[in-house]
This record gives sequence, C-alpha cells and structure tokens, in this order.
Amino acid sequence: MLDDVLLVASELTTNAVQHSGAPPGSEIALRAQLSADAILIEVTDEGRSRSTPHMRPMNTSLPRGFGLPVVAALARRWGSERRDGMRVWAELPL
Repeated sequence: MLDDVLLVASELTTNAVQHSGAPPGSEIALRAQLSADAILIEVTDEGRSRSTPHMRPMNTSLPRGFGLPVVAALARRWGSERRDGMRVWAELPL
C-alpha cells in the first residue's frame, strides 16, 4: 500500500511541476488524508495552465504520458478541480 501511495503522490506532483504553467519558485502543496477505508492524496498548484488533467491515448513509442493511467489504475477514483489554482486528487482504498 505504501508503494502505491508514494507512486500516486509522485505522479500527481510531477504533473503539477511539468504542466501547471507556474513560474520557477512557485509553491506546490501535497496533502494526504487518511480515513477508515481510504487515503486521499491531493496536489495543488497555482493552476496557470488552461488545460485540465486528462488521460491521453496510450502511445508506447513516447517516453511520457503514463502517469494518469497509473493513477487511474491504482485509485478507486480521481479527479481535478480549479479553485484558487488546480487541485488534482486520487483516493486509494485501504
């Protein structure tokens, strides 16, 4: 379980760094919340990019684009919302 949690947190954080559109030095927040039957992982960034996180069709000839499919495979559910920045979250069952 710990490996799955760390992998999902890493993928969501990497996506925020690579795709948020925020300038160097901007903050990214990582939060984990434990409940009786799940752990919720949230990553929030400044959300300057106009795009919304989404899974792309798999293309094994490219060295990227596997992060959200991995998150979707491990999580019970995942999503994103734009508030004061972009929040992307994943809920993993315990």
